[in-house]
Amino acid sequence: MFTFSKLIGRYEIKNGTITFILPVKFIISSPLDRFVSELANTMLTSKLKLFGEDIYVEEMEVLGKPEIKSRMEIRMMTPLVAYSTLITPEGRKKTYYYNPLEPEFAELIDRNLRKKHEAFYGKKPRARKTSIKPIVFNERVLKYRDNVIKGYTGKFIIDGNKKLLELAYDCGLGSKNSQGFGMFDPA
Repeated sequence: MFTFSKLIGRYEIKNGTITFILPVKFIISSPLDRFVSELANTMLTSKLKLFGEDIYVEEMEVLGKPEIKSRMEIRMMTPLVAYSTLITPEGRKKTYYYNPLEPEFAELIDRNLRKKHEAFYGKKPRARKTSIKPIVFNERVLKYRDNVIKGYTGKFIIDGNKKLLELAYDCGLGSKNSQGFGMFDPA
């Protein structure tokens, strides 16, 4: 139950190589305090590699949580993903990624959030249905371990139970959060 941002900072692209100009930020979010604490300790005390390069974490900061409201505008920091696995007439599995204009998109976001609540709190939420509507969005197609994943960045209006939305803020909205998807900020 966690999500993380992309690398945040200034960079240059030359000859197909991205060079970040220090400092670079990276945000990790989880409702599990012990997970965050142990991850932070490991990152501060270990030599890390990124694309074959040694990197060192110089500083960590615990960010204050923004005010989460039951209805708010959010900005996706990483793509928001909603998908189903379908069976083709030939019996093969196929992943279908929904876009924010399809009714299944909001339904899957709500269902996923309810599953997270049940996993974290050990009980099903009795909250009203969470709705999400796009204001403006862009499709992002990414490759993750030889799999194509389609998600959406942009601004959305989300409306639902405040406790569920706080959980979504902590561990990510939608699917594939532990792969770096679904991180948002109140706009």
